[in-house]
Formats: sequence, structure tokens, C-alpha cells
Amino acid sequence: MNDHYKVKYEEEKGFLNSLKKAKEHDDYYLVMEGDDGGQIYLSCPTSMINCNEETLAQILVIIDENQWRNFDVSMRTIFYEQYITPDMIPGGMGGGLIQENDIWVHEEIEQAKEELRNILTKKQNEADLEKSLERLRVLLPKKHK
Repeated sequence: MNDHYKVKYEEEKGFLNSLKKAKEHDDYYLVMEGDDGGQIYLSCPTSMINCNEETLAQILVIIDENQWRNFDVSMRTIFYEQYITPDMIPGGMGGGLIQENDIWVHEEIEQAKEELRNILTKKQNEADLEKSLERLRVLLPKKHK
């Protein structure tokens, strides 16, 4: 499938490929997953997100390296999907949840929920953001190989 048709297909199925596009709608959610959908890490209404996509990618790497010993970078994904709350996100390890006006995190990373909420939803300068990401790394250390 060429890129033009892939984007069209994804949009018809309710997926968008950028945070900017997703924030134009009230019913889109950020979803982060690892293990090629085998574990849903978190969901968040895009309307709540105040960080950029680079920061989202950093969050995903920290979570994925905490959850999987032999992680494969091609198996971690960020996507933006349309949902009606409340809803389930299909996936392994119990899937995930869509909650109105709140983030949801998998029970395996529950200890980092408040820091994740802080990073996702608060506008922060670069120095404060780095401190928040470092606190997240402490809460979710890499698993040893």
C-alpha cells in the first residue's frame, strides 16, 4: 500500500498521524503501546496534551525500555485514534482504557502515573521538562538484559 492510500485508510478508520491533527478534534486520544500491541502503556485525551511529539517519543522509549528486556524499537508505537468514552483499547496484557478528561496507564507503570500526567499536560520550559523526564527514568528504570 503506498503512503497516500495508507494515510487515507488510517484517516477513514479514525487514526490520525500527528498530534496537531488530533488536537483539532475533541474525541481523539493518544495511545502508546509496546510489543507490537502486546501491551498498551497509556492513553490520554489529545486535548489535555501540552508537550510536543518529540517528548511523547521520549516518554515511549522510557516506558518501553522499562517494560521489556529485549525491546525491539520497531514494536513501539504512538498513535492518535478517535474514541467515545468510556471505551476499551484492544491489546495484550488486558488492553487499555479510554477515560474522559484523564490519562490511563497500565498497572505495570502505575507508580509513574502522576509524573506522566505532569509531563503530558503541563507546559514546561526545557529545564523543567528534563527534570521531569529524569524523574520518570527513576520511576521506570531500564530492565537489565
